[in-house]
Amino acid sequence: MPTRSPESTPQDERTAKEAIIKSMLYHMLLEKHLVPPKSLGIPLKQLYPKDWNWCFENAYLDKYGPNSNLEAWKRKNEDLGGLEFLGNLRGYTLEIARTSKMLLVAEGLLVARAIEQLVDSDFESKWAALEGEKKKKIVLDGLVRAAYNAREKSRFDCPETSLFDLIGDGEHNFINLLKTIVAHDPTGNFRIKSLFLFPHPAVEREFQYIDDVNTPDDLRAAGYLRIIQRNQYIVQALLGILDSYNGKQPKIYLHADIDDARCYGCGTIEKNEGTLKKCNGCQLVSYCSTDCEQRDSREHKKLCGADRPQKFDPVFVTATPEPRTDFIGCPAPVEGFVRSPALWRQIGYLSKKDSYARDYHFDTRPDHSRSIRIEDPALRIMFLIARRRAMASGDRAAVSKMHDILTLPQNARSLSLSAAQIRTQLQGEYRVALDPPVGFGAPPTEQEMDEEMGFLARRDRLAMVGAIWEGQGVREGLCPCCVYEAMWGEAEAESDEESEEDSEGTTDDEDESETAGDSDAENDEGTAEEGQSNTAVDSNAGSADGPNDEEEKKEESGEGNVRVKHEKKKEELADDETPRRCFGWLFR
Repeated sequence: MPTRSPESTPQDERTAKEAIIKSMLYHMLLEKHLVPPKSLGIPLKQLYPKDWNWCFENAYLDKYGPNSNLEAWKRKNEDLGGLEFLGNLRGYTLEIARTSKMLLVAEGLLVARAIEQLVDSDFESKWAALEGEKKKKIVLDGLVRAAYNAREKSRFDCPETSLFDLIGDGEHNFINLLKTIVAHDPTGNFRIKSLFLFPHPAVEREFQYIDDVNTPDDLRAAGYLRIIQRNQYIVQALLGILDSYNGKQPKIYLHADIDDARCYGCGTIEKNEGTLKKCNGCQLVSYCSTDCEQRDSREHKKLCGADRPQKFDPVFVTATPEPRTDFIGCPAPVEGFVRSPALWRQIGYLSKKDSYARDYHFDTRPDHSRSIRIEDPALRIMFLIARRRAMASGDRAAVSKMHDILTLPQNARSLSLSAAQIRTQLQGEYRVALDPPVGFGAPPTEQEMDEEMGFLARRDRLAMVGAIWEGQGVREGLCPCCVYEAMWGEAEAESDEESEEDSEGTTDDEDESETAGDSDAENDEGTAEEGQSNTAVDSNAGSADGPNDEEEKKEESGEGNVRVKHEKKKEELADDETPRRCFGWLFR
């Protein structure tokens, strides 16, 4: 049942009561085997999920069934939600970009989870063995979950999400839908190669006007937005079914309008919509922080600035996937070695800013992990070399060495995990059996040791920079030369990298801007950048309201340059005689 939020108004309460009353009437009519009138709307999924599903199943018959009349159905069931930006092409393009960006993330997550189930867990045979009623319960729960994480009315455009089709043996059953999207990109690294749109002949006929250049641009954009939203619902439904099957608790937002409370940059949902900052240019999108706004500014300017497209082009406005940015020292996989989604998840953990100083993560519960830093310097280097070999090729001997080090008493106590728990995760990540145990194999080479020590020094440096940026440096009494040398050094490194990007015209994975993350946040999203500090300033970013000539002049003259600012600050603090621990050696 809907809960009352602290900001609810009397009008909100009246609307909620009316929805409850209508749902109860809807339920009573169905119990008497009568068809509820359209005026009762969609019953509340929280109160009567079976009635809610019946509403859509009945609509599929009227809209897509053998004797259906699509035009007649559309006249009786007009969806005004997709017409909110009619006459405002920029509004549509921004909404398409935002929704397609969220869809890309969700599809990457779905592919990884589908591979884990289909390849690593023998899910297909387990699903086939389930009783029909159990399947119905799981699928219905997944469909309801999707309606909280995607636009509920979009389900009317998703005949594939008929409960009976999903649990059946036809073309659009649950297993086949999972296999269809996995076939699009079987990598399973939580980053899908390109946006995938589920095909359906009836839906393609319904929205064929999108490809007609004689149709007004805003109507074409409105139709394309519905296609994106329909796929968002399908993906969320498939994720919801997997989560329900695995007993994962749902994340449900009771905000009246989720989209208005969602950050356009990172997708975070704010409990208080007023904390979001609107773009000064279009006033159509909002950001949770200045950093998020700056990170998104380059892409946003394409749709918001003066050079934004004047004609609708779905290719231009659809979001493109961001390349993976893996941790410093992450090896490339050797030819023939296919990393498991669990291993990609581990790499994602280690790539986050709060993991620069950590050596490995272990899943403790859904979406949470526990990390370890091996304190013994010699053991740590040995572990990192073994980790590098294992991640590159899945070498069983290297994985076994990792297991031996992690299960040493001092390390196992730090993790609060049993040897069996550690072994189970390692076997799943690298798809190897650790029984019987094997030796380490070839001893570490001098090159391996030198390279790992270099990677470790860079990660430790970035970890300190992050601590300084968060204010911990001042609290811990670090000397001014360490604070500002660390910040300036990383910012200058970024400036050099950006100059190389501009001259080459290409962008490598290790040059991408860092994605913020937390090891106790969502597992499968956001990885940190190789070799780049979270304090780095993007001199090309600007604000989201279009080009800023004044800022560009400052950059050309050197005013506002990161290095200049830091040098000035160092001079200001040069006479500060407060005793502080100097870590200057770390930056030499």
